[in-house]
Amino acid sequence: MMITREQLLEFNSAQLMEVFIKLYAYEYGEKKIHDIENRISKSEKLNQLLLASINKMQLQSAMNIFNGVSAIPYFGFAKGETVCLGAIIFIDNCKKEIASRSNNDLFLLKVERDKSNLILDIVTECIGLKFGIGANFFDRYFKQLANYYYARK
Repeated sequence: MMITREQLLEFNSAQLMEVFIKLYAYEYGEKKIHDIENRISKSEKLNQLLLASINKMQLQSAMNIFNGVSAIPYFGFAKGETVCLGAIIFIDNCKKEIASRSNNDLFLLKVERDKSNLILDIVTECIGLKFGIGANFFDRYFKQLANYYYARK
C-alpha cells in the first residue's frame, strides 16, 4: 500500500511526529529518545539555528536542520532514523518557540503547514542515509502512516 506526499500532508505535524516517535520508541526504547532530546537541546550550533528561526519568525530549511543535526558528533555515524528523530525534535522545539512569541493565528497555521513539509523533507533526506536491502525503519514508518490514512477513508 503506497501513500503519496499529498496524502501524507493530510496529517498534521503532530500526527507525523507521533507515529515516528512511537515507532522509534518501539524499536530503540524511550531512553534513547531522551538521550537524543538532550543532545539536541545542548547543541550550540542548533541553539544558534533556533535563535535565527526566532529572530526571523520562520523555520529553518530542511537542509540547514539536517546539516545542523549531522554536525553533532553523536549523529555523525548514526542511523538515518536517529538523525531524523534529532531533526524532528529540533523542528518541534523551533515551532514551540515561534508559537510562544506570536498570537497571529494565520501565521501559526502557516508555521504548522511548514512544519509538516519540513518533517517530510527531513525524512526524505534521512532515507538517503539508509543502506542495505529489505524493509527498513522508513518503510515501516510509511506503512503505518498509510494504514492510518486508509483506515480513515
